[in-house]
Amino acid sequence: MVVLVLVVLMGLGLAALTTSLASARLGERSGEWYRSYYELDRKAEEKLAVIDNSIHFSDEQTSAYMDSEKYLLEDGDIDDDIQESIHAEWEKNSGSVQAEERIAGMVFLFYLTRELKEKDHGFEELIITGGHSIKISFVEKDTSNNRYKLRVALELTGEKTGYKIIEWMQYNEK
Repeated sequence: MVVLVLVVLMGLGLAALTTSLASARLGERSGEWYRSYYELDRKAEEKLAVIDNSIHFSDEQTSAYMDSEKYLLEDGDIDDDIQESIHAEWEKNSGSVQAEERIAGMVFLFYLTRELKEKDHGFEELIITGGHSIKISFVEKDTSNNRYKLRVALELTGEKTGYKIIEWMQYNEK
């Protein structure tokens, strides 16, 4: 009888020990995930501030470009290929409000892309797409643990320098 009680107590003790070790491991992983989440969140917020400043800068540059009517010139202060496209758009649809809006969109996309890609802001996997709407996405990596990443995507709303975040997702790359 005493032996049976000892065996049962040892079994319960072993189960309790195993449970507490598993709980400790889970707590460690959970703590690592939370630390990584807040680190990635902080870094992504810093990048959003850079994007926000770049949007405002690009908007100012676009306004100056449009106000000075540089789209009428065959060569301007932006890349030759883009300036030629802008000039061709103007020649094809000169005087229309839609042409000016399309030209302003092209110029804004140029300045935004140049501001974000040519200056070293530390973006990894930065993607900027234009067209009907402008979308920007980037990935932040946890420097202490390369497994955790945060993907952020945003879309410019068309309102004066506004954007909405369409994705904010942390994931684990194994």
